Amino acid sequence: EAPTPRPPSSARTGGCRRSEAGGDASGIFHNSLSGSREAMLVNGDDPQIKQEILQLIVQYLYDEGYSASVTTVQDEANVRRLEAQRLRPAIRRLRRAVLEGDWPEVEKQCGRAIVGDKQQKTFLYSAYRLQYLELLDSGEHQKAFSHLTKRLKPLEACAASPGEFRELC
Repeated sequence: EAPTPRPPSSARTGGCRRSEAGGDASGIFHNSLSGSREAMLVNGDDPQIKQEILQLIVQYLYDEGYSASVTTVQDEANVRRLEAQRLRPAIRRLRRAVLEGDWPEVEKQCGRAIVGDKQQKTFLYSAYRLQYLELLDSGEHQKAFSHLTKRLKPLEACAASPGEFRELC
């Protein structure tokens, strides 16, 4: 008897992808337990898998005579690919700035490299947290306190865990 299909793990976990032990060495599949039966789910995060699925969809639409839909899907896929290519240099600059501790540059590049307000705020919270810890390590307690109240406190809701901000105080 074939296993019952289940929604992607991101749908079961409220948008957060939690994978259990992978099925094969390439990481293409994730195992998911459905009662006593085991079902294999395709790893939707793998760019190669995404590309292959897109090619299958386009081929199906073409075979069924949906030429306008084929054009639309190909155009949308191309736009996403171009957007990802456009972001790569900004992401590299952001990475370099974080590694070098160039915090003003991190703030500047964050707006260019990270799409989405929530993702930007979460990233900035993490960057400000690192900066705060560096200030404490260097003995600059007054600057650290100022940084905590001016930069970290407004982004407290973006902390990884509910008590994380309080632990910094």
